Amino acid sequence: MTDVLAKRAVQVVNTTPKNEPLFLWFAPKAPHVPATVARRHRGDFADADTPFGGSFDKAERKRLGSLSAADEAVVKIADAMGTRWDSACIFVLSDNGYLLGEHDRTGKGVWWDGSVRVPMLARCPGISGAVDARLSANIDVAPTIALATGLEIPAAVDGRPLQASWERERVLIEGWLEGDRFSGVKTEDAVYVEESGQPARYYERSDAESTDRIGQINAALWAGELAALRNCAGATCRAADGGG
Repeated sequence: MTDVLAKRAVQVVNTTPKNEPLFLWFAPKAPHVPATVARRHRGDFADADTPFGGSFDKAERKRLGSLSAADEAVVKIADAMGTRWDSACIFVLSDNGYLLGEHDRTGKGVWWDGSVRVPMLARCPGISGAVDARLSANIDVAPTIALATGLEIPAAVDGRPLQASWERERVLIEGWLEGDRFSGVKTEDAVYVEESGQPARYYERSDAESTDRIGQINAALWAGELAALRNCAGATCRAADGGG
């Protein structure tokens, strides 16, 4: 599937005149299960070791192998774009992370770092290299594109353009865990979570989010920040996230 999508992406690039705007969203299924590895890449990670010692298991090697075709696809798309690639806005991001045994869980849809702290790489005219460690969110992509293309950013947009100077302090996370809805506030250092039918919880990154420290914080303050993020829209979101 990755090769098929790459071929179609290149066709879109090649059939879009260079004097017209080009928007391309390339979203391969890899490394989702079944994580099919292209024949040319089978065995690429047969002898690979993990960063923590030991070898990858079969499922992990398949996930890694499936991404080799995705890497090749990006090169093909960049080559097709030619000089347009140099001035384009490029975003590399994912919808979620995936736990592989952390916190005794396998999968996604939880509030721990392995599930929700996903790197987003962005290169676009006007974005400074000094924002490498910025706490951003998917809601920032649309206003960034709008600003880069000279469009007015609608007041109703919740996010912030990455070209602007700001330092977001917190983001809203929401999901469903085993049928129960949860929402929380994620910062650089901690996460506060409220789950239906459960007492509020608070974890810190300093200990890999392994200990509930709700009794050590001002829970009412965090609950207020969560409520503000859940009920905000537009400009009020840009006030609630603490970015100034």
